Amino acid sequence: MYKVSHKRNVNTTKTQTSVGFEISETDVDNVGSVSKIELYKGTQLVKEADSLDARSFDGLLSNNTYTVKITYTYN
Repeated sequence: MYKVSHKRNVNTTKTQTSVGFEISETDVDNVGSVSKIELYKGTQLVKEADSLDARSFDGLLSNNTYTVKITYTYN
């Protein structure tokens, strides 16, 4: 049996035209990593981060709801 000991938290900061985020994770077995960071407006993909180190998206429309999706891949 394989057990993954992993915990992840995401904290966001936002302005009218940007969103920033921090990823706080505990992966004691070192079996996972961020593989993709995307920004959605509803179901529409707006942007994909150019780098896995990116922690913000700028140039957003004011008074709109966005979702940051972080894909985590396990080895």
